[in-house]
Amino acid sequence: MGDAAVLDLTIGNGDDYAFGSYIVQATDAAQAELDQLADIIALAERLQPECDQLDYALAAGSGALCGVIDIFCVGAPGDSKLQGPALQWMRRATVTFAKLCGWSGE
Repeated sequence: MGDAAVLDLTIGNGDDYAFGSYIVQATDAAQAELDQLADIIALAERLQPECDQLDYALAAGSGALCGVIDIFCVGAPGDSKLQGPALQWMRRATVTFAKLCGWSGE
């Protein structure tokens, strides 16, 4: 009984749970998994925004300003003088695209 051994255990399709036949292999596999998790955590930390108070204040201010402009300058959708021409242009563009895709309607 010179070497200590852990029995080889595989559950599932072989990728789910696998334990090395020796303790050294098992610890190496665990260390590799820890390194991979550390890399994933570092990547997640880089993806999080690093905004300060000024960034949030500017975003809130621009949203409020756009809301005020929308309320006082744009008005109701039916009040616009450009609604008719814009609607006709969109209808023509939609029909043209549909014909390019094989539509044979009106």
